[in-house]
Amino acid sequence: MKKLTIYIFLTVLFFLSPNVGWSCVYMNDFEFSFQPPDNSAIADEMIDGSASFLQSYSAALMILYEREKAEKGFVSQENSSYYLDTAIAKLELSRNHYNKAITLASKTEYVQYRIDQLKNFDYNKFCSENKLNDILMEEVKQYLVKGDVIGIYRRNLEFVETAQSILYELRESLKTSEKPGISIYWEVIRSFSKTILFGNYATSAAKQAFGLD
Repeated sequence: MKKLTIYIFLTVLFFLSPNVGWSCVYMNDFEFSFQPPDNSAIADEMIDGSASFLQSYSAALMILYEREKAEKGFVSQENSSYYLDTAIAKLELSRNHYNKAITLASKTEYVQYRIDQLKNFDYNKFCSENKLNDILMEEVKQYLVKGDVIGIYRRNLEFVETAQSILYELRESLKTSEKPGISIYWEVIRSFSKTILFGNYATSAAKQAFGLD
């Protein structure tokens, strides 16, 4: 069973590795809002941050997998701890990259016509046509309709840090129990899901606003 879970985990990691190109689905393309040449460095940090976040997410899914198995009595604290340490490490890496991107962005001027594209985009129509969660899309809109790209970067980082704190809490729980209460696992699901949806809504809206689709 342990070999099977490790195989599944490595398979998911492969498809979420930076070389596969999945990072374009989450918190990307906003680098077009910034002046060159620094925009390329911002893009690199955001891509690496997103790739690391997705790798953390894949490890978090394996933590949930181990907890689901535990309902039938197949408890492996060793496996859970391994995946949890991996998820935390990747999330810390993601956080570091996002912090670097924000630092760079704060020192770089916007490209005004790109900011105007964000300000003039019809976010309500975009939300309706794509059948998105209107509450979460409204939060994305609050930043983009003002052209506040740095603000949306910071909000994404807040989501990442929230997920990080939940993983730390779970790690403490695993030290005292091989089967922590289910509510902490629910928090893991909700935190990662909200983070990736926020980032995806932001990315997909920006792509359309910039005419990149």
